[in-house]
Amino acid sequence: MGKLEVIRLGIPTLNQYQPLAQLLQGLGREVNSPYRYEAHIIDNGGSLLNDLAINSIKAAAGEHLQISIETPSYNLGVARSFKLLTENPDPGNWGI
Repeated sequence: MGKLEVIRLGIPTLNQYQPLAQLLQGLGREVNSPYRYEAHIIDNGGSLLNDLAINSIKAAAGEHLQISIETPSYNLGVARSFKLLTENPDPGNWGI
């Protein structure tokens, strides 16, 4: 298979970890997709790494799905979270 195109997703969340895990598990199963996904999560709730859903999220990561998690020191809210996500060096590729 040739080089896969990348789709980047920016996902702010506030304590909705189980639906987030379900989304990422679905993306992780897309092994026949012509895309590779990069999910950047803004954890405004601050407790994702201590939640049980983190195990499902880690299990979803693989060749077709890379996951990064940023936990701000306080709840940024949706607007500031999206601002942070779009400040990425290549904001045109973020799926917000």
